[in-house]
Amino acid sequence: MLETIQTSLGIVLQLKVVIIIILSTFLGIVIGAVPGMGPFIAIVILIPFVMNLPPEVGLMALIGIYVGGNYGGGIASAILGIPGTPMAAATLLDANPMAERGQAGRAIGLVTTASVCGGLISAFILMIFSPLLAKVALMFGPPEYTVLCLLGLTTVAAVARGSTVKGMISAIFGLLVGTVGTDISTSFTRFTFGIDGLEAGIGLLPLLLGVFAVSRALLMIEEEMIRIKQYPSRNLIPKYPSRKELRRLKGTYFRSSLIGTLIGALPGAGATIAAYISYGEAKRHSKNPEQFGKGAPEGVIAPEAANNGVAGGAMIPMLTLAIPGDPVTAVLMGLLFIQGLAPGPNLYRFHADLLYAIFIGMILCNVAMLFLGMYGTRLFLKVLSTTKMTILIPMLMLVSTLGAYSISAFIFDLWIIWVFGIVGYLMHKLKIPQPPIVLGVVLGPILEQALRRSLAMSAGSPLIFFTRPLSIGLIVLLSFFIFWVRFSAAKTKRPKGSG
Repeated sequence: MLETIQTSLGIVLQLKVVIIIILSTFLGIVIGAVPGMGPFIAIVILIPFVMNLPPEVGLMALIGIYVGGNYGGGIASAILGIPGTPMAAATLLDANPMAERGQAGRAIGLVTTASVCGGLISAFILMIFSPLLAKVALMFGPPEYTVLCLLGLTTVAAVARGSTVKGMISAIFGLLVGTVGTDISTSFTRFTFGIDGLEAGIGLLPLLLGVFAVSRALLMIEEEMIRIKQYPSRNLIPKYPSRKELRRLKGTYFRSSLIGTLIGALPGAGATIAAYISYGEAKRHSKNPEQFGKGAPEGVIAPEAANNGVAGGAMIPMLTLAIPGDPVTAVLMGLLFIQGLAPGPNLYRFHADLLYAIFIGMILCNVAMLFLGMYGTRLFLKVLSTTKMTILIPMLMLVSTLGAYSISAFIFDLWIIWVFGIVGYLMHKLKIPQPPIVLGVVLGPILEQALRRSLAMSAGSPLIFFTRPLSIGLIVLLSFFIFWVRFSAAKTKRPKGSG
């Protein structure tokens, strides 16, 4: 173990890797603060440019974007009054009222400390518990992986904002897209409609660039340019909690970080759910719940610690079970596959040095985020205020198109990116969530192969899923989660005063 950690430190502490961590975290903060962008779109755009780099360099770049982007959304919520990312919408409830009262610096300080606390706690939990979970995962066979894939797909659809049915439609659409091309087992082509370019299937990266980046650019064309409210420069200097205040708020910091990590480890739940659950718990535990929504410090800390805690939690099922915890880790999982590294327990057996480099890198990303938050807030806001949509939209289009073409130099991929760009645009208009598509495309082939192997083991009998202890346990967990989500939704919709 110590020898592996020493090797991993040698990987992460290389000058080029440290520079990549700092620059990518900075870029993630800026992009996370741009309303409508967020870390996920940035990661999708950057994958074509990092896929040929050494794994430790490429992964550190994307993880830096991931960590920094979650934090940048909170800064935008506090200062702009507009959440840079969906998960930062809960932060907006108290951070912006605090800034409006002339305490912008205090709001920035609380967002920064909460983000760093959530990120560090989740990174340490990832480092400690994911190797243990990987040992359990060695006992998993095709039946267990089949149920795990269903769990991932069901949770994504179930927690989709607005409509469970629409979330299911999105996930099923992703599954169908994953079936296009040549069947690995039979070598027959499926759903190609005689189009030669579809025989190899629909590439994950062109699809992602189309659904998320191009569709985002099309939507930006409709939106008015967002202007930053000007605060006095002295108000934007971060003011961090005193020792007395930290002692008073320590419970909120740690409880929210743990909530974010645990929810992040649940495949498909995501940071938005974690942020709102944590906000609700902070209000429930507060001695002054009436202050929430008016600038309560606990209302700023809780969602920020939780949504940054999700980053480490979501990596746990992706690395140990090959089941992505959220759309971002689904993309990271795709990068690992591209580089010939299959996530799962064998990754711990044969590439432990790379995994611990990822763990240490996440810790360094959060440390870098702390210093960038302390000294770079005004720079972030200056970059944001001088970036015009008339420049951002063409750049987004250009980078997305070049990224899709650079993967395979295949003109057909350009058709893919534009077709799915329109699909993503229409999904937004119809209020159908887009992220479940990613899980469907990534998990679909895994689910298909695991299901086939399971039925081959049992001569076609589905009873194999109910005769193995681990499989039964996962089925119980799946059933419980579905019941819990439906019960919570029914309870929320129930009129006040009814029974």
